[in-house]
Amino acid sequence: MKYLLLFIVGITSFFANAQFINLDKHVYKPGEKILVSFTIERDLPSDAWIGIIPAAVSHGSEAVNDKYDISYQYLKNGTRGTLVFKAPQKVGNYDFRLNDSDKNGKEIAMTAFEVSNSSSLNVKTTTHSNASPVSPQSLSLEKTQFKPGEMIVLHFTAPSGFARNAWIGIVPSTVKHGSEAVNDKYDLSYKYIEKQTNGVMQFTAPTKTGFYDFRMNDTDANGKEVTSLSFEVTNSPKKSSKSTSVTSNSTTSNQSSNRRIEGTYSTSFNKMTLKINGSKVTGFYDYSGGKIEGTLIGNELNGIWIQNNGRGKFRFIFNSDFSSFTGKWGYNNDVPTNNWNGRKI
Repeated sequence: MKYLLLFIVGITSFFANAQFINLDKHVYKPGEKILVSFTIERDLPSDAWIGIIPAAVSHGSEAVNDKYDISYQYLKNGTRGTLVFKAPQKVGNYDFRLNDSDKNGKEIAMTAFEVSNSSSLNVKTTTHSNASPVSPQSLSLEKTQFKPGEMIVLHFTAPSGFARNAWIGIVPSTVKHGSEAVNDKYDLSYKYIEKQTNGVMQFTAPTKTGFYDFRMNDTDANGKEVTSLSFEVTNSPKKSSKSTSVTSNSTTSNQSSNRRIEGTYSTSFNKMTLKINGSKVTGFYDYSGGKIEGTLIGNELNGIWIQNNGRGKFRFIFNSDFSSFTGKWGYNNDVPTNNWNGRKI
């Protein structure tokens, strides 16, 4: 890699069980600043990197990406953060590609963007209270290894401008990236997005062991692949970072303790009622049709909030008996920094 000084801001370890790349928008003028948010589901070497690569370059090999990158930044062991790039001067189609190492590694995630001189560029999402944010495109998994036939839960966000027949499918990693028609030819299973801007899909892992991708495509009519996320099917998956070795009695006790989160809270955004199923928490609150979805680990709840006028991420820290919490929220993929506190009533 070249020696190049670039600016990295705000790397944290929040939402560490996914790997994806989000952009503040998807069309830029030459030389315009680009904000790239990333989340990594596992620890990577300090030389893992994200770079701008022309879309025509074949996917999969870090060495190939290294050969053709226009600019890049090392993650320096960061698991979540925001990077600042400049759009290439030459108009055209490009990718941000995440590579797991700078030493003959592999590409593990990507998202596409365009550089254009057109005056009809898409507008960057604002954070006004009456705004409807434009959803980025992203894919995330709670783990990246599955047994053959195991259920896979995939979380996604997609731009509102996608066609109704935009789709996400499982494609062998050896298949060339970029073309929706090629992905369509080789997909093992798929689901249509149907104009959803965020959601959860359930897939079944392929029965044959090996490496696969979830690939998002912007239409089912000779479209293009816009982002991807790799995973492995193996007969001996490693335990995810969430997993703990516990006896059945301690598991039951932990689930019983977690249920104390259920109930109604008086919060910064009016009354909110929470329910839990396993470690998954859902809730509704009396503000602009608000709802939350998240995962509880110990006394920490991380997830997404959705309202009629926007969406974003949140983080709640509960006290020992789940009678109150202190929290933060942010718009879209911003790091949560605004207060959101509550007490059970």
